[in-house]
Amino acid sequence: MRAIVGYTSSGNRLSPVVRVAFNSDRRDEHLDEIDERVLCFLARQPSSMPPSWEWRLELRPTVPSTEIDGLDERQIDDGMLRLESAHLVAGKRTETVGFASWSRPRVTALGSMVLGVWPDLQHVDALVAMQVSLAALAEQEADPEQRSALRRGAGLLASLSASIATRVVAGAAGEAGGEIA
Repeated sequence: MRAIVGYTSSGNRLSPVVRVAFNSDRRDEHLDEIDERVLCFLARQPSSMPPSWEWRLELRPTVPSTEIDGLDERQIDDGMLRLESAHLVAGKRTETVGFASWSRPRVTALGSMVLGVWPDLQHVDALVAMQVSLAALAEQEADPEQRSALRRGAGLLASLSASIATRVVAGAAGEAGGEIA
């Protein structure tokens, strides 16, 4: 499985496009559903989870999960491994006899993009609109002090929106590990 990230533009709007491509030789017909359920479960975990949070899974196929109904813990671990290989989740996995533990499992930026929850580019659009408005007001302002303050505000908003856009692209690129198309 691999994630393919790109961006499309429509007018002055930039929209992320993310597709997840699965290997064609897979045998499990429920692969998409299992992975999506595991990814959604992790996405629902509060961001305030302690850094020491560990997800311990018993690797026997018949042990039903208490967190995700209808899945056993082996399916969840296999799904986590597939999602991690596609850079949709991150965490440190350790395995002992009969158990796998995931330390600090979390959804990556790319995983959030696949789920459609990040980035919210409407916020960037709002920042750009405010920046343009402040710049226009600065050009109409007669008082040099006020004009300077409006220009500084416009510059700050431009810098902030550029920073957000840069982090979105850099986060997706870093997590994709060169699989960006």
